[in-house]
Amino acid sequence: MKPRLLEIRKGVLEKNDQLAEGLRSRFHAAGTFTLNWVSSPGSGKTALLESLLTAAISRGTAAAALVGDCATDNDARRLERSGAPVRQIVTESMCHLEADMIAEYLDGWRLADLDLLVIENVGNLVCPTAYDLGEDTRVALLSVTEGEDKPAKYPQPVS
Repeated sequence: MKPRLLEIRKGVLEKNDQLAEGLRSRFHAAGTFTLNWVSSPGSGKTALLESLLTAAISRGTAAAALVGDCATDNDARRLERSGAPVRQIVTESMCHLEADMIAEYLDGWRLADLDLLVIENVGNLVCPTAYDLGEDTRVALLSVTEGEDKPAKYPQPVS
């Protein structure tokens, strides 16, 4: 009798994906549009989000933010200046947020009262892109270190 090879595959992120789908259903049922922002450290993500939240609040949009960081609450304190409610998620060196973290930090917020929920993911472009957080849209902010005009400003002769 010839042996049969049975291949079983199960997604490594299956539990996270199931939780994320539950979050997405909650967000949609509440009418809350959710953005998951990812980018490299220093790309300007927090500065742009502070401006976005300030503008949203000034226009009467009910907005809030969840902020992921490995060790500090620096970005959360900056986003609080917008007037939006902000909650910090310290990942303790984990390089990304996961759906269960989002669910935990939503406790006490009435999603139906929020038009917009912004998730500022941990500053890293490797891990965060793999984890679904139930967002409607994932936004990646990219920047060129020191500006895109530097090659023209500081040309090097070709030899």
